[in-house]
Amino acid sequence: MKQNEEFLQKFGSTITRNLSANSRNSRKIISNKINTSGKLFILVILMTLLSCVVYKANAQIALTEPVCYDTNLDPEDYCYGSVSWNMSVAVFNERVTRNKLALSDYSLLLSKWQANEDRSTENPTSDCLAIARDIYCAYRIPSCGGEGKEEMPICGFMCTLFKRRCPDENHDLCSKTSDKSTCSLSEMQNRIMQIMIISLGLLFLLY
Repeated sequence: MKQNEEFLQKFGSTITRNLSANSRNSRKIISNKINTSGKLFILVILMTLLSCVVYKANAQIALTEPVCYDTNLDPEDYCYGSVSWNMSVAVFNERVTRNKLALSDYSLLLSKWQANEDRSTENPTSDCLAIARDIYCAYRIPSCGGEGKEEMPICGFMCTLFKRRCPDENHDLCSKTSDKSTCSLSEMQNRIMQIMIISLGLLFLLY
């Protein structure tokens, strides 16, 4: 009788441990599923935001017709690849002269940079040179923002960056700025936003 009681106690303890272990495993599985679902939900939100950024950038063409035109520079133009926004007809017709002016601005800065002994600390630094072409091209070949705004100023965030990286340079080109979606160099802001959203999505998937 005593042996039977001991057997039943051991058997009951074994069942209890197994049930407890199964319960913990179930909770882990449910928790993992919730975490995965949460990450997927956040990823969907981030991708939706990315789509909104792309849509906002593409909507510029539709909003600015017929005053602004979706024109492109020629590959041999200095600002080719840096300027990718709509232009007014007047600006496009002057693109040769405007490209030369942007190149002259950059060449002057480049000569100063080449004369530096320590290009990482002496102004203009390499960080300044890295954004100079985009800045000068945006200033000389401005974006078209619609009727009455054929030449939009440089975006405010880019002028802030220019003043920070190039403190000793002439900042007259940033005397007027704009935070509108059609400001010159707005595509740079859209690209930055896209990179940030994609990076956040990858971080959530990894962790």
